[in-house]
Order: sequence, then C-alpha cells, then structure tokens
Amino acid sequence: MTTYKEIQGISVQTVAGDPPAPLIGQIWYNSSTGNFKVYRESPGGSWATGNTVNNNRAYLAGAGTQTAALMFGGRFGSAGATETYNGTNWTTVNTMNTDRFYLSGTGTQTAAISSGGLTPGFSLQSLTESWNGTNWTEVNDLNTARHALAGSGTQTAALSFGGSPYPNYAKVAVTESWNGTNWTEVGDLNTARDRMGGSGTQTAALAYGGSSPTVRSETESWNGTSWTEVNDLNLGRYNAGSFGTTTTFALIGGGINSEGDRTNAAEVYNGTNWITGADMNYTKAYQAGAGGTNSGVIFNGAPPAGLTGTTDEFDAPAAVTQTITEV
Repeated sequence: MTTYKEIQGISVQTVAGDPPAPLIGQIWYNSSTGNFKVYRESPGGSWATGNTVNNNRAYLAGAGTQTAALMFGGRFGSAGATETYNGTNWTTVNTMNTDRFYLSGTGTQTAAISSGGLTPGFSLQSLTESWNGTNWTEVNDLNTARHALAGSGTQTAALSFGGSPYPNYAKVAVTESWNGTNWTEVGDLNTARDRMGGSGTQTAALAYGGSSPTVRSETESWNGTSWTEVNDLNLGRYNAGSFGTTTTFALIGGGINSEGDRTNAAEVYNGTNWITGADMNYTKAYQAGAGGTNSGVIFNGAPPAGLTGTTDEFDAPAAVTQTITEV
C-alpha cells in the first residue's frame, strides 16, 4: 500500500501543537490534543460589509472587480444612475442615455457594456450602451429585445443569453455574441429562462439558476459554440447576485428560492461542482455583482421589505487547519 511519505515525499510529523506555517495538504499529528490535522482550503470563503451605495435600487446591473466595480440602471431609484466603487466608497458618475432596469451588464469599471431591459414605463428594449469610464454611448442593438437576461465577457467581446419579452413573459433561450460592433445570434441555451446568474467570457461562459417559470437550479457551460448542462446549483434560485470571469470559478449569492423566500445563501463553483459557502451578511434579491476569480462584491437589492444600498464583499476560500475525524 502506498504510504503518505511516498505520495508527499515527507512523513507525518508529530508536533506538540500545530506547525507555524503548514503547506496546503500537509498532515500532522498534534500530540497535545491527540488528533491528526490537515491544512486545507476552506470551500466557503468569507464575507465582509462594505460601504453603502449612494442610490438604493433593485433590478440593476454590474461590471468590474471588487476594488473597481461599476453599477448602472435599476428600478425604484434613479433608473439610469451609474456609480463606481474603489473598494471603499461608491461615487456617482454620469448616467446612462436611456433609463432602464432588468438589463444585462459586463466588462470592467472603465470599459463596460449594457444591453436589453425595460424602461421605467415598461417599454421593452434592445438597446446597447458602451461605457468608456466617463460617458455612456449608444451602439448597435440586440437582435432580440428582452429583459431579465444575463451576460458575460468584455466591452468588445461579450455574450448575452436568456431573458424574456414583455408583456409576454415567455422565456427565451436566445444567445447573442458581441464583437464590439454588432450582435450575432449563436447557439441557444438548453433551458429557456430569465433572471439567471451569468459569468465568464464570450467563449467560455456559465449560466445558472433562473426561472422558466419554475425556479431553476441547472447550470450550463458555453464553449464558444454550444451550451452543455453541467452540475446543478445546490439551491435553485432567481434574481440573485453573481460574478466570475472563468468557467472554473463563479459565485452566486442571495436571490429568491423555490418557496418564494429571499435568501442570503451563497455557493461557489469550482469548475465541476457548486460548493455551499458562507452566507452573505444580508438577505436580499434583485441585486447585482462584480468580481473576478478570487473576490467580488454584491450590492443593492431588496430585502424582505423595502430597498437596500448594502454592499457585500466576498473573498475566496482561505486555508484552514482542520481536525481529521473518522468517517
């Protein structure tokens, strides 16, 4: 039988306590407690509370990272308002050209794109606007007008998927690819839905959760040509916050579950499975998110009553010492 030393190249040490700087995967025997221990990554990650936004709203969109985020659009506040986040404070900047909510957003704090949505008068939109760090400029429209859609990618190489028309709430599986100038319809989602989470790039994206009209837990992975169903969320939900720039890491937090209740539950995707992590600090839905592979931020939204301008900051799993127990 292969020994731990043969696998790791070191023996299991006996120490009167815990080593001061263990390596990921290191195992030792703590003679003081009589336990074997391992230093491993914690799957949950951690949440911190950031400063509140200037304009409380819901049904908005986001782009960027935890320390350089962008929020725009929304309902119940200023529908075209745009704010930037520097990791500490939110600052109001120039508004969108067309006020709208339930829109899609992706990109960075200084180079973002928004598409679709509804105006405050509930007019369905195919509009696309491009953000250069100072102003929004209207560019070419989506081919299929829709709201409650999701997106991924950059200002010049984006993807939009799912959503629904209005006032007809039939869900669509439409996927469109943006090359910096025009939208082109590409392969449909396997499950037509709206109000889902979306993350990744133009050629490697994830779509998860949503409603069609029942609450969905399915996750689909996009390879630049077609969508493939992969492992489900642990908790089906819609109108949650999400972020991620690859298909090997994504986060979803909050939203509305199958019982119709708002939640603060969060999950992290590791490229294969969704892992239930630490709960968000706030229970809410209709929020937006921004972030990369190891960290991100979820902001605004609606708790069980009213609106909120709260900001939740997420940091990727930290390594922890864990006692090995018999199973």
